[in-house]
Amino acid sequence: MTPAPAPQPSGLLACAVSAQREAQAAETRLWEAAAEWCAAHAEGHVPDCVAGGPLGVVTDELLAAYEVEGGDRLIGAGGPGTPLVAQFAVIELATALGRSDASGRAFVGAVMETRFRLPLLWEAMTSGRVAPWRVRRIAEETMKVGAEAAAFVDRMITPVAHKTGLRALDGLVADAIARYQPETAEADIADAHAAKHVTIELDQPGRSTIQGAVCAFDGLVRLDGLLDRADAEDLDHALRHLAAEQSALGSPLDLGERRAAALGQLARNQTMLDLG
Repeated sequence: MTPAPAPQPSGLLACAVSAQREAQAAETRLWEAAAEWCAAHAEGHVPDCVAGGPLGVVTDELLAAYEVEGGDRLIGAGGPGTPLVAQFAVIELATALGRSDASGRAFVGAVMETRFRLPLLWEAMTSGRVAPWRVRRIAEETMKVGAEAAAFVDRMITPVAHKTGLRALDGLVADAIARYQPETAEADIADAHAAKHVTIELDQPGRSTIQGAVCAFDGLVRLDGLLDRADAEDLDHALRHLAAEQSALGSPLDLGERRAAALGQLARNQTMLDLG
């Protein structure tokens, strides 16, 4: 019996591409089915006196007041303004898909966010122009912002969503927050600056208090810090200059050692100044 000829590499590549397209189409159908399931379980679970009607505005406080031990309730899986979905329906969907409750809720959140707050991106996905995994990555970021900011991201990113990286996405979301939620942007900046610090561990001769760091009995101490960009650039410039100066003077140390020595040199020179 003559064995069947081995498939050619070009045929294998075509098979892989076809399989990927089929998988993307199947994933898109899953998103569409999940959106329909959630829409079918998004009304009639909160009394009119609480919600002001089906899909009315429901605050966390109102939901907490309405929730009954062991009973169903509506939960907001997507960003602000997406329809609330019955909690049991989300759990049932997750179980049917073989996911945990947390994974199911995260998936429903991405689906509802895209379906109701990113309509251009939803159309791009359902038409096959953008893979669902890319859509989910974008939806997870826009869930953090308001409706206007999400619509801005939807308009800007949809034409290039098929090739957008995380850095560009983060920049676009930050731009949307600055444009439409300036108070949030200012608060984020203030929170970030509040985290500035310089920590020098002098009192730990054994294991450092910084996770994963070890101070052996060799006279070395770990330093950790978070600085303003301008301060960090000035410090880096000074360390590079002093490290290069040490090398020019014949230092046998490598660059890392020379930069560490330069930091000590900066500190000693500063304390020698009579600033009084």
